[in-house]
Amino acid sequence: MLRKGCCVELLLLLVAAGLPLGGGCPRDCVCYPAPMTVSCQAHNFAAIPEGIPVDSERVFLQNNRIGLLQPGHFSPAMVTLWIYSNNITYIHPSTFEGFVHLEELDLGDNRQLRTLAPETFQGLVKLHALYLYKCGLSALPA
Repeated sequence: MLRKGCCVELLLLLVAAGLPLGGGCPRDCVCYPAPMTVSCQAHNFAAIPEGIPVDSERVFLQNNRIGLLQPGHFSPAMVTLWIYSNNITYIHPSTFEGFVHLEELDLGDNRQLRTLAPETFQGLVKLHALYLYKCGLSALPA
């Protein structure tokens, strides 16, 4: 039999240990298991939300106001990333470095995205779908 207050003590212990509560899903997002999916679309995010689980395979961030992508924003375990219809102006060349499982990347409808470094998509050996429609690109990297 559990004594009264046991649950409160356990909760305080988890918080003190720095463990995320609520399954580790970012605030204002919805997460689904098997495959681990994080859905954060249409929440007016100006930046990648913190707390995307490292085992996330599918991440949906479309229809926000995200302006840039940098290394460390996502896990190399990712298979699908939809980040279309944002305000992306810059993608750091090594953002997707080591993403050997990435199959689908939708960057479309980011009209302020004008240039991409040649190495931006290097090493994406499983990538079979790359969407760049309605971007402001004048050329694609060689």
